[in-house]
Amino acid sequence: MLTAGRRSAVAGIRSAARGLAWLFQRPMLALLGRHSLQVYAFHVFVVYAVKAAEWHRGGFDEWAKAAICLACVATLAVPALAREARAGGGRAPQRAAGG
Repeated sequence: MLTAGRRSAVAGIRSAARGLAWLFQRPMLALLGRHSLQVYAFHVFVVYAVKAAEWHRGGFDEWAKAAICLACVATLAVPALAREARAGGGRAPQRAAGG
C-alpha cells in the first residue's frame, strides 16, 4: 500500500497510501522503527515481568489491567530513546526521510 498505492488509479487507495505514509513518518513511529529490535526485546521482558507479577500477586481487576496496559505502552520509547541518547550524545531524534 505504501509503495504501489501512490500510483493506483483508484483515488481512495491513493488517499489511503498518503495517509499511511504520513502516519509512518511521525517522529515517534520513526524513532520506534529505527530501534525496533531493541523495542521488541525490551517489551518481551516487560510482558514476562507483568505475567510474573500477576502470577505471584493473583489476578488484577479491570482498572489495574488498564493501568498496566497504558504503562506498558508508555514505555515503548524507553529503549529507543536510551539508544539514541547513547549513540548521538543526547541530541534530539531525527525525522524519518522520504515522503
